[in-house]
Parts: sequence; structure tokens; C-alpha cells
Amino acid sequence: MPKKAILILLLAAAVLLPVRVRAMDPVTMAVFAPLALKAASIAMPYVMRGMQSGAVHMVKIGYDMVAIFRLPLGLGQTLLGWPFGYFEKGIKNTTIGAVAPLKMTWDIVLLPVALTGVSTGGNY
Repeated sequence: MPKKAILILLLAAAVLLPVRVRAMDPVTMAVFAPLALKAASIAMPYVMRGMQSGAVHMVKIGYDMVAIFRLPLGLGQTLLGWPFGYFEKGIKNTTIGAVAPLKMTWDIVLLPVALTGVSTGGNY
């Protein structure tokens, strides 16, 4: 089946098939509210740890995203700046810039794990 036909079938199924939505009784909500508050207060330290770990991991992703721009910088330093002593810095920047997309991809793959609060290693 072509991709268009599958897409049309999925969209038609989503629009035409009836969906039953049931509202919860307000009395039931009032009964479960104290239980939900207690569960939320118990889970709060774990949620906060996960959010903190995820935020640190997103900073790592941002650092790797910015490090990608060291590739053209390093190439320019290597090719144009070698008479002025920038060859070694250019090689270093080129290497960091070439590895940065791989590191960024790895960090993005590990982001769901980091959001659970598990340390994924790699301090930089």
C-alpha cells in the first residue's frame, strides 16, 4: 500500500470512529483528591530529582549544539591561520566540532533516562 493510502486510512479512522469520553463524578473526585495530594507529596522529591537531572542534561545538549560550530572555526584556523600559529588550535577545534554531533545525538538518546533521575555520567 502506498504511504498516501495508509495516511488517508489512518486519518479517516481517527475522524470517523466514535470516541467515548466519560466524565468523572464530582463526588468521586472529591473522595480521591486527598489521596492524590498525599501521593503527590510522596512523589515530589523523585519528580524534582528527575526534573533537575533532565535540566542538567538539556544544558549538556545545548553545549554540544554550540560545539558543532567549532568545526568551521577549526577548519578556518587550520587552513588560514597556520602561518600565524593557529594550526594546533584549529586541529583541536575541528576535532571537537566533528565529535559534537555524535555527542549531542547520544545525549538526546539518553534524555528520557535522565528525566527519570538516573545519572547518565559525563561531567563537562
